[in-house]
Amino acid sequence: PISEAVHELLRNTEEHARTDLDGNRLTRSLRVLQARRHSIGSEALDRAVADTPAIRAYCQRLRPPGRGKQIQLVEISVLDSGPGLGNRYASRRFARGDHELELESVRECFEKNTTTKPRSGTGLGLPNVVAMLRKSNGFLRLRTGRQSLFADLGLERDIDYGVAPDLQPLQTG
Repeated sequence: PISEAVHELLRNTEEHARTDLDGNRLTRSLRVLQARRHSIGSEALDRAVADTPAIRAYCQRLRPPGRGKQIQLVEISVLDSGPGLGNRYASRRFARGDHELELESVRECFEKNTTTKPRSGTGLGLPNVVAMLRKSNGFLRLRTGRQSLFADLGLERDIDYGVAPDLQPLQTG
């Protein structure tokens, strides 16, 4: 499932990070994938996530059985030089005061059959990634445009395929 999710994410970034919103090819386009496996003790994990309540709550559910055991995490980060999910989907740049409109546009990107591509049979990439994360008790952190969002997908296991995750602003501090 992880390799399928990575494939979907890379394919999306390959298709969307090469042009700006007007369709002009970027002179430089950046696409990065980083995958890391973490083996971390409970106390060290608590310190690492202390400033982010949503991530802290997620990590508190990951306690391994027995004392002294390490928590195993897989972190996958994908970034690109594209204009951002909401901007690409809405085919526009959001003004500073359009925070809620941008957020709604980003949320729509995760719904089944939502796509900016002209061909049929598309619009399943992000729903596939979300389904995999729901099944494996995953956590999604998304930074796009001016949005910093999260969804604790382990709490959404019973939600139907294709329904957008409950993306919420990520608060720190």
